[in-house]
Amino acid sequence: RYGPRAIRAASTVPSPPYEHFNIETGVDPFGVFRTVDYGDVNISPGDVVESHRRMTDKVKEVLDIDGIPVMLGGDHSITFANVRAFAKKYKNIGMIHIDTHADCAPQGLCGFKYDHGAHIRRIMELGCLKGKNYTLIGPRGYWPGPDLYKWMADQDFQWFTMLDVEELGIDRIAKEAADRANDNVDAVYISWDIDTFDPAYAPGTGEPEPNGLTSREGMKLMR
Repeated sequence: RYGPRAIRAASTVPSPPYEHFNIETGVDPFGVFRTVDYGDVNISPGDVVESHRRMTDKVKEVLDIDGIPVMLGGDHSITFANVRAFAKKYKNIGMIHIDTHADCAPQGLCGFKYDHGAHIRRIMELGCLKGKNYTLIGPRGYWPGPDLYKWMADQDFQWFTMLDVEELGIDRIAKEAADRANDNVDAVYISWDIDTFDPAYAPGTGEPEPNGLTSREGMKLMR
């Protein structure tokens, strides 16, 4: 619950001249974009369905004024709530999903319909996402099993494991994912799970698996 506070603290420039100029890109993003901290979603502890409803409403408020919402924090079940807001405005949505796990189980990891292992299945049920516009980047480890990957193949999903990332490279995979996501859609949603990074770079993840992305690879992929 202290995640949003920590993100804000880490994002604060600590000393003069208080600039956000990025040496690698040559740009101060806050000098290019109008950026607003729109505050936290007031979740209802213990009530996932109600918390998701509040998330959907808040993201929709940003979309209604033609803003580009950037959501930080929460477990991965929030992706369903956020994409549901997009679906209220956009008919067809492309998705790039960067994650160690496919998160498409019919009832999640522990038998719950709206948990963090089921959000892709719930999004498909909304009817706004076609399989040909979806790419998963970075799966590794031991979950899910072959039955769910067969379901993904049947939906025309594309995925690149971490071995694919190693062999094919970030540039090729990023281009293919972007091309699929942008094929005849109204909006693109990028969803990034922190567990994609190797635990050496993000030890706080709740689902650590070895052989993940380095921070350098992650930055390159996003750019």
